[in-house]
Amino acid sequence: MRSFCIAFLVLMSVSYVFSQTVTLDQPRSISLKPSETLKIPCNVSVSISSYFWPWVRQKAGSGLEYMGHIQSSGGKIYASSFQGRITVTRDVSKNEIYFEMPNMRNEDSGIYYCARGTR
Repeated sequence: MRSFCIAFLVLMSVSYVFSQTVTLDQPRSISLKPSETLKIPCNVSVSISSYFWPWVRQKAGSGLEYMGHIQSSGGKIYASSFQGRITVTRDVSKNEIYFEMPNMRNEDSGIYYCARGTR
């Protein structure tokens, strides 16, 4: 069975008003076989209950693709093309957001980003 690689970037030092720096830390890369489950933790340096946290993907040669996000309240919103395919959760006590996509396919190869939305 052929494996494929999912790449992640560590999004660091996202600056905003008041010169506060937000650090988002996630794994750099992972290789999966088709049908395996992708699980990505994203550790955040600020309170996750103060912002919403989108997940986006970039396939080779394409632009960013919004997948969904978790709101500051914990509510979840998914893009229609990913509804029922992904799950985004969080652990407020650890300041972590989690992305999960079961049953990976070759066409799911790409770079996956966690990001911080505005308040």
